[in-house]
Amino acid sequence: MVSSTRRRFRVLRRYCRYWLPGTNVVKKVRELLHGIIHDGDYLVISEKAISTALGNLFDEDLIPVSSLDKVITLLYQRVFCGLFLVKILKLRREFVELLLHYPITDGSKHKKFVLISYGVRHFLKPIGEAGVDATNVPYKLVSLPLSPDTATRVAKLISGTILSELGVRVKVLIVDSDRLYVHKCNPRIILATRSTCIPWAKNLGFFGYFLGRFFRYVFSEYPTIVGSSVPVTLENVAELLEVARIAERVRGFGLGRTVLDVSRRVGKEFHEVTWSDLLRFRHCPIVVIRKKSLT
Repeated sequence: MVSSTRRRFRVLRRYCRYWLPGTNVVKKVRELLHGIIHDGDYLVISEKAISTALGNLFDEDLIPVSSLDKVITLLYQRVFCGLFLVKILKLRREFVELLLHYPITDGSKHKKFVLISYGVRHFLKPIGEAGVDATNVPYKLVSLPLSPDTATRVAKLISGTILSELGVRVKVLIVDSDRLYVHKCNPRIILATRSTCIPWAKNLGFFGYFLGRFFRYVFSEYPTIVGSSVPVTLENVAELLEVARIAERVRGFGLGRTVLDVSRRVGKEFHEVTWSDLLRFRHCPIVVIRKKSLT
């Protein structure tokens, strides 16, 4: 066990091989957790790992792009976002680097796919649009976001299987690294940047991202809870979000937070990364969070 917040929780990371498409997620989770989980534990699982295992992927190389698409991508991603938006929103160094070196042809395919599939409010977000993610997947594939209904069904299936086969009651959260922003004084105000199972959160895409980052002294930043085996209410949302944030901090970001990070780690261009490359490294799709005993 590794202490996390040093106050309320303990955490346990579960490492395993990369979950390829076709992986039986429920069986894999049960195998990884057998003998180590207790009643009341939180089980936090990466949405991307589940989405990939379910084959919820898309090949962006199928998207045709024109010269105009490339010009728009260049001007918006590299110039507007890379030179101006990053300063307004004080983005992390790795995101600044990604935007300044944003791949024009492949990036145009990505932005066009997001625009067609999810609309302008997500297209305008410079990175992590709508939960579509190109990191830690091979070739020119992207993992697609799970709907909150689908993610919640998977979370309930996992918790139900653990109860019936292992005799342990756990709370399962399926979480994505894309941000949501919670008002520090009023948890009824939550700005989401993608779909979430928090019923009163407003999915504003880029506009939620901009407002949350710009007014960072007003909003607290958390990963997005996509699905939950327990209902999310005003009474438990603070704890669920804290658990999600702890899990993200100890899990890390696989082979990297951006496609450039993954490219460096593997030693290839990002679109040359293969399934075999991903299988060479340990991954941490599951984190167990346990409340510390008060005694």
